[in-house]
Amino acid sequence: MNSASSLQFYLTTGIVVGNKYRFMVLAQNSIGYSAPSNFIEMMPATTPSSVTNLVATSVTSSSISISWSFDNTQNGGTPITDYQVYWDRGQNG
Repeated sequence: MNSASSLQFYLTTGIVVGNKYRFMVLAQNSIGYSAPSNFIEMMPATTPSSVTNLVATSVTSSSISISWSFDNTQNGGTPITDYQVYWDRGQNG
C-alpha cells in the first residue's frame, strides 16, 4: 500500500471578528478537480469589551445593588452569555 498523504494548509487573512466563514477544499490534477470536501464553518471571536457605567443603584444597611451598561456590538463576535460580579470588603477608613 502506497501512502502518499501529506498535510496541507492555507492561511487566510483579512477576516473580521463576528463574521462567519465557510471553507471547503478540492484537489486538482492535470485531469481536473476532485469532489469537494466537507464544509467547515468558523467564526473568529475575541473577548468582549468591558462593561461601562458601573454604579451603585441602591445601598441599604444590609445590601448593595449595582448596575452597568454594555454595548452589545462590542461582544467580541459572540453573544454575551453571563456576567461575573466580584466583590470584597474593601478597606475601612
